[in-house]
Amino acid sequence: MTARAKAAAIAHSPLEEMAATSYMKEISGRAKIVLRGKCDDEQFMTAVQNALGLSLPTTVNKTTRDKNYSVLCTGPDEWMVWADDGDGQRVLSLLQDAVKDTFAALADVSDYYTIIRINGDYAERILAAGCPLDLQKTDECAQSRYANAAILLCRAGDDFDVQVRWSFAAYLWRYFETVALGYKQSTNNFYM
Repeated sequence: MTARAKAAAIAHSPLEEMAATSYMKEISGRAKIVLRGKCDDEQFMTAVQNALGLSLPTTVNKTTRDKNYSVLCTGPDEWMVWADDGDGQRVLSLLQDAVKDTFAALADVSDYYTIIRINGDYAERILAAGCPLDLQKTDECAQSRYANAAILLCRAGDDFDVQVRWSFAAYLWRYFETVALGYKQSTNNFYM
């Protein structure tokens, strides 16, 4: 078996055995591309906007989105591009062609992270139990920690998307379930 075949054989989500719940599911098949460039480089900003069909947010912790892409500003001159079609190689090639004449860097991290979507009545309480962030506004994102796991948290309406490394995904899923169960069983506010 070639190295490529071995990699393909083991490249599956650590959450594929977890059953979705009424308030939580894995968002599988979403491509994740890290993009670096300069906000003050007009050629770079225009090239990316033309390639994706939407502009890059220039304020840290803000997002822009359309039906195909979400672009999260994760730091000065750094973005995470989520592509809903899951075709990381196509999106990577599209962006590589767009920024080839600019000072930019790209990395496909699709198989390094997964995304857990939390929604419903318990979403904010589940997140508050292990994360110091308070994302009240839609189209905001932030990097933080949740129960010792590094996360990228993004709010879109009533949905909270939690991007986490594969190595922490099952741990975080079970933690969310435990918090939700404790909250459901409690008649008072649930704190952990």
